[in-house]
Amino acid sequence: MGKYTLIRNPSNNSCSYGKIGNLEIPTEPQLRSTEADIYLFLGFHKCTKKGYTKGFGFQHIRAKHDEEIRNRGFINESNGTILIPEYVASIVRPGSKLFYEGEIRQYPRLLASNRTGIAVLEFREDDDRGMYWSIVTAYNRNPEGRKVGNIKV
Repeated sequence: MGKYTLIRNPSNNSCSYGKIGNLEIPTEPQLRSTEADIYLFLGFHKCTKKGYTKGFGFQHIRAKHDEEIRNRGFINESNGTILIPEYVASIVRPGSKLFYEGEIRQYPRLLASNRTGIAVLEFREDDDRGMYWSIVTAYNRNPEGRKVGNIKV
């Protein structure tokens, strides 16, 4: 399994965690007429020589936030497994608010937010999937930025 292996959404057993479309962000005109699925990839996590971490997706969320997710009750009682896809699906779901982080990254980013926490979403495009939003990470924090919409079904 490679880092771009899709992790299924346990809420609906599909690869998509929702859709984002038709955002009105003046500095990101390509998003105005774009509707794209949200995906959780297996991803990766690594620490740099300077002590920073980098990565995205399931592996990154597990490495950075597994204790926090456990403490929020997302754990399989029978075997102790942390339920990362369930945690992500509880945040990245239809109706969750979307906040624009601003022009601080190479790719446009949004924060999906509700009472459970936030998920960082990054707009990407490739030959296999076309345009999509990749879930970078998810954790418990208040969102920052300007509200620009909500996740669609």
